[in-house]
Amino acid sequence: MKKIAIALYLAITFATPAWSQDACSQSTKLSNPSRTITSNGTGNLSGSGNTQIHYEMWTEGGSGNKMLWFGADKGGGAAFRAEWNNPNDFLGRIGYYWGSGGKYTTYKNIYVDFNYTRSGRSTAGDYSYIGIYGWTKSPLVEYYVVEDWFGNQWQGDDSPITTNTTGGSEVGSFTVDGSSYKIVKTTKNGKPSIEGNSSNFTQYFSIRQTQRKCGTISLTEHFKKWESLGLTMGNMYEAKFLVEAGGGTGWFDASYIKFSQEDQPRGSGTTPSSSSSPATSSSSKASSSSVAVSSSSKASSSSVVVSSSSNASSSSAAKTQVTTCETPLITYPTSTVPSDPYTACFKYTNDKCYVCKVENEGEFEGNTNTCASGWVWDGTQIASNIENGYWYYEVPCPDDGTPILVPGLSTAGSKQPTYYSLKGEPLGNAKPTKAGIYIFKQGSSIRKIAVR
Repeated sequence: MKKIAIALYLAITFATPAWSQDACSQSTKLSNPSRTITSNGTGNLSGSGNTQIHYEMWTEGGSGNKMLWFGADKGGGAAFRAEWNNPNDFLGRIGYYWGSGGKYTTYKNIYVDFNYTRSGRSTAGDYSYIGIYGWTKSPLVEYYVVEDWFGNQWQGDDSPITTNTTGGSEVGSFTVDGSSYKIVKTTKNGKPSIEGNSSNFTQYFSIRQTQRKCGTISLTEHFKKWESLGLTMGNMYEAKFLVEAGGGTGWFDASYIKFSQEDQPRGSGTTPSSSSSPATSSSSKASSSSVAVSSSSKASSSSVVVSSSSNASSSSAAKTQVTTCETPLITYPTSTVPSDPYTACFKYTNDKCYVCKVENEGEFEGNTNTCASGWVWDGTQIASNIENGYWYYEVPCPDDGTPILVPGLSTAGSKQPTYYSLKGEPLGNAKPTKAGIYIFKQGSSIRKIAVR
């Protein structure tokens, strides 16, 4: 028994990198902030050049929203506290700022060590993010490495956010820093950015599948993985530790946030992966809960395991997205789920053909939704889902297809506003009164709105 206990202890010790353990030991609550920020703005806090530590706070609505920076000589130099009270949106972030920098390859390996506490579930509205945030220029990209969030009224904060929150589509996954991250890409048109109030840009997300409140983020490894998937990074504008809240009343309190740039990838002396190409493994994902460590796959922050599956949930992991339309077309809408909901194809009022989009299967609003869910086929929730690409994947129509009309729906685009739930359920023309996130459609314009 003693030998087993010793082996277990050693396995757990090696499965958690030393630098992550160091960050997680930095738990002393900080006080006496060096600077308090109570209005929107940006500015330098310490340092200069490629290692300048910079802040930005942006908030819309609410009262008493603020950031407190503890100083260059406390908590790793970037630790801060944030508080918000019913904003429409709040973003507080501190970290590296380059403005018009070079490509990420211009800089050394970027690491962020962190430790924080936060308020509980549903204290940050219907969407929230905690982790790394930044922008690049040429191309214009907004990016997130999401380590944690506050949950919302539909989903607990003990499970990771999904594309129901981020939008877009999952394009891959990989493992680094002791957990798998799902990678999501989405596009924004006519939205505010660092270049103006109406910009077109792309968003990249790495979403950690086992949330944590302390550890190390090997940021350069995320950049490498994104580019290997064709997600191009531009010239670096910033890389900051972010807390974002879409409402609610809550707080975030970091005891330690340290940004560093290092010549060699951490753990490069003990891991076979190179700094230019993520290591691929099919048998040894670096899970923080693993208790077995092989000599070739210790869970260091620089070891990267690429997952062969890019589907969004375990329920769809064995499914392959259909990209052709089988004949005959099914009659749509239908109250009966097709015998094979993954290959069933229908023609909509816009003369385009669709099949179910496999990657968005998963839990949403407390329910497990799959291509076998009745609402996917009964026509009640299709209008906004066709527009936003959540649940229907366009495929080429067969030559003999005939459009099957959905009663009461038209693609012409009414000038009267219509509101939908995030699952696509039509809610009528009056603005909802219940707090939440909704889809707003008027004519050809469609967007998400928050009701407080």
